Amino acid sequence: MIERLTGNSPDSARKVSAQTGISQQTLSRWQQEARSVPDVPAKKKRTAKTWTVDEKVRVLGEAATMNGAQLTGLLEREGLLLAELEQWRLALGDEVNASLAATKRIRQLERDLARRRALYARAQRKKPERWSLTTRNWTAIEAVVLHPDRIATVAA
Repeated sequence: MIERLTGNSPDSARKVSAQTGISQQTLSRWQQEARSVPDVPAKKKRTAKTWTVDEKVRVLGEAATMNGAQLTGLLEREGLLLAELEQWRLALGDEVNASLAATKRIRQLERDLARRRALYARAQRKKPERWSLTTRNWTAIEAVVLHPDRIATVAA
């Protein structure tokens, strides 16, 4: 609505009022308020950068010695998100420096799996006649391999 009143080819408040049923006074007030708001430049869109292994190692090395404020500065300077940095750390197996949040999340998921196993076991003991088939395996999956035949070929 504001775009129609203040855009490149704005319509009059009277015309918009006739088309929408909103009073002209309300539209005029909105138009005045919109004109009093300072222009805020649009944020630059983040462009995806292709990182080389050497660049990733350099950034991870720098980040390993930094605290919160310094790390934030590094991420802004490099145009990198914290989630991307965490993915790199986990991909390299650098679990020592992996974030506390990721570690907490993993622990929470493991607790959830244990609760589910216990819940199913109790339900099965309570009414075994309802559990003629096997139950879901709630154990955590350690590793997922998409193409085991390719890995076997590479390893051989």
